[in-house]
Amino acid sequence: MFSKQVITFVDLCLAVTSHFGANPIRYSHRTNLFYTSKYTRLVARVPPILIFATQVVAFIRISHYFLVPLEHSDVYQINITYLMIMACIIALICFYLLLADTPEFVHTLNQTLQYARYLEGRWVSKEKCVEHPSGKMLEWFLHFVALITGSFSFFCSAMSYLMEPNLGQWITLIPRKHWTPLLCWTSLIYYAYLTVAAALAIAVTAGLTTAYLAFLMSLLGVYFHFLREFEKIFKMSNFLQYLKNLWRPPPSTAYGPLIYHLSDWCMMSCAYPIVFSGNGNEVVFLKGPGHLGLLTLSVFTMALNSAVFMLHFLKKSLGMGSLSGSPVWKEVMIGYFFSVIMVTFSCQIVTLWRKTECKFLVKTAFEMEKYCREVMGASNYTIRFLVWFCELVKMTFFLPTIAVCGMTVIRPCTPPSLGAIVLADCKAGWERSGGISFTQKILLGLFEGYTWYLASTFCVFFHAGVLIYPAEMMRLWVTLVERQAEQYPQKMKSYRVAQVVQNAMNSFWRKPLMPLLLLLVMIAEIMSMFLLSTSFSKLPIPIVIFFLVVWVDFFFDVHVLVKCLSLSHVCSERFVKNAKGRTRTVWGQRFLRSCSSLRISMGGGNFFDRLTSPMIWQFCVDRVINLLLV
Repeated sequence: MFSKQVITFVDLCLAVTSHFGANPIRYSHRTNLFYTSKYTRLVARVPPILIFATQVVAFIRISHYFLVPLEHSDVYQINITYLMIMACIIALICFYLLLADTPEFVHTLNQTLQYARYLEGRWVSKEKCVEHPSGKMLEWFLHFVALITGSFSFFCSAMSYLMEPNLGQWITLIPRKHWTPLLCWTSLIYYAYLTVAAALAIAVTAGLTTAYLAFLMSLLGVYFHFLREFEKIFKMSNFLQYLKNLWRPPPSTAYGPLIYHLSDWCMMSCAYPIVFSGNGNEVVFLKGPGHLGLLTLSVFTMALNSAVFMLHFLKKSLGMGSLSGSPVWKEVMIGYFFSVIMVTFSCQIVTLWRKTECKFLVKTAFEMEKYCREVMGASNYTIRFLVWFCELVKMTFFLPTIAVCGMTVIRPCTPPSLGAIVLADCKAGWERSGGISFTQKILLGLFEGYTWYLASTFCVFFHAGVLIYPAEMMRLWVTLVERQAEQYPQKMKSYRVAQVVQNAMNSFWRKPLMPLLLLLVMIAEIMSMFLLSTSFSKLPIPIVIFFLVVWVDFFFDVHVLVKCLSLSHVCSERFVKNAKGRTRTVWGQRFLRSCSSLRISMGGGNFFDRLTSPMIWQFCVDRVINLLLV
């Protein structure tokens, strides 16, 4: 597995890097083991401390450029300093991996060597070990890393001599008139040493980690035929079987795993009052400083976005800004993003207020499906279009976040970026962002990506976790109760469970939550259809992708999900009607008089029925036509 050439080369590299202070680990040919000492660990702590101090100085120097207009000469210096900070962060991570628990790291490396030597010749012949490609590939990789590291260290040191000092170097804190040759050479040697130490630390971390992985690959490949099994996973037949199961779900298909994955992705943001427990079997309230901190961050992010958009439209309405300079589609686009942010923020606040009902709905829905499958023998109950929709949401869940983040970095003055409203460099137009530094673009992109990740989680969680899934479980429960009541009339009393879930749903979705959700659905569908039909060629590609995803998701939302909300009402009406025809006992007739059909309320005395879906779609199409006629 590990040839003598590899061991000798690793020994040489570790000896050189430890003398530079880039590595606390050495190799002994006398004992054929890795080891570490207090001296090597002490010396290896010096470069990361110096690098960290350098990064603090660099960040302080460029921080005052974040919110001020930049000159063309400043942009170059800021970008060079920013790239230096990013590269040194990687080096600090590698130093942390090497120094966090060095004795344990050394113990792991020694165990790997001992296992390799023990297995070679005992379990498998030496010929097979030599023939396995992992050893030769590891040797080539280590030589390649050494070549890249040496070249990088030489060229970066030479560039430090040829280039002017950037803002991140401490010598720039001293007035230029006091620069002496000794001071300049001291600064040059200092940063050349840190560059070489950082490169060596990254190389050592990559080399040792790769050596460990090479041992695992050879072990699993030779002894457990792991590589053959790994190839079977990606066979075309498995992919075709997945498509077949998706097109025609087998009887054993359940909603639970799909809804659990989607809800878990949403709850990772901690933007809701509930989260799955560590083992994933229970739904619990948020607790602990980490959860509450992320919850506070999500509320602050949505509140900040809402306030900025609200101030923008307030200025427009008071005549402090002019709408004549922008095309209609641009103002409609800003209005769409403002509506989505405001609606999702309002839904978050209401959900925090009704956290008990939220927890009850999520927990009860999973328990109902589990009981129906294990006790009542439910099978072949999934709706094909609903399964398709859940798979579609899984595939496109992070696409809006990535599209908005990438678009903000590339074009920071284009909505939904707040830069289009708050940055002075964006006043000249959405396409002109020359005065914005690369650091501002990155920070703005991360902020907008997080914002629209929150917006995506709200849409998915409100639809799947606490609306469609409980409604589907109500339909399944009523169907199974009706089936059992045909043989055992006393089973009708289980209908009360569905009524309890209905009351909990209507309590959670009472005004203003359900009207806000329907408003979000209709706004998203109307605006996406309008912008794609009128401004397809004018929109940036990430925004086109974003609105295509929005249009497809909410098209299925209107035609599939809204229709699913009416199925429990239809099934309960049929159950009550059939039960009244079969029941002859006084108790049964009295019980059925108290059993009304299940109705998921829309607010204002209305509820979801068979005509709700086409009525919402007709309303959306009519509004798009009205906008096109403006």
